[in-house]
Amino acid sequence: MEYRTDWKQFLQYEPTPSNGNRRRRTFPMHFVDTGPDEKQCMYHDEYTAMTAADEAARNAQRASREIELAASRPDESANENSAAASSDLAERAAVLAGRDLPAHQPRLPAVVGRDRPPDLERHSRRCMVCSHPDRDAIEGEFIRWRSPHKIARDYAIADRNSIYRHAHATNLFEERRRQIGRVLESYLETIDDCPPADFDPVTRAVRVYAHLNANGTWIEPQRTLRILTSREPWPGEDVSTDSDVPAPPAAAEPPPLPVGADQ
Repeated sequence: MEYRTDWKQFLQYEPTPSNGNRRRRTFPMHFVDTGPDEKQCMYHDEYTAMTAADEAARNAQRASREIELAASRPDESANENSAAASSDLAERAAVLAGRDLPAHQPRLPAVVGRDRPPDLERHSRRCMVCSHPDRDAIEGEFIRWRSPHKIARDYAIADRNSIYRHAHATNLFEERRRQIGRVLESYLETIDDCPPADFDPVTRAVRVYAHLNANGTWIEPQRTLRILTSREPWPGEDVSTDSDVPAPPAAAEPPPLPVGADQ
């Protein structure tokens, strides 16, 4: 974890009626880690100024990195004009460094050839991830659904946009979708510290994970549907039929009448 040791230079003061100075109070307040088990309180304007300085430093580092990469590969494209390439690089460096472009210099189009497939050869020359010594580790963590912001921070990449551009060019998103189960695996590994009151999301995650196959596709378990054409007896119901009931005894025939008796 990085600690802020330069936080004092961003403090802002204002005069008081007693000809003194005090810190200018703006809200909300923020707490900054300045050391092990140590936090400092900063007012909102102070914290905003500190974050703006950090962003400007990252932009300058990013611009310097792109200029170094471009200088190390002078043959950027055989079909591009060197003067146009230099102007393109200067404009991108100015934008990254936070400087305003001259009024006569047009800005680059926001999107060029969105529907065309990426030029992998040109991409590999300009991409910071492709030239990174830990490219395999970066791609592996992206596929396993780690935060691109944390990946960029851990591997000293300018920002997460560089990782997203590399993922689009190399089609890592398709492989990432097939690894959707890893998100649930990471969540299920934390159930040892899960209180009983929060166990319902765990059971839901288990159900979803049980329905995913190795390619991350949702599958439904096989079900058996039985259609009954006659009523089956209920549990405990007497299922005896008339054939099982003993027949009543036959009635005795009357004795024959004597001869000559009235019929």
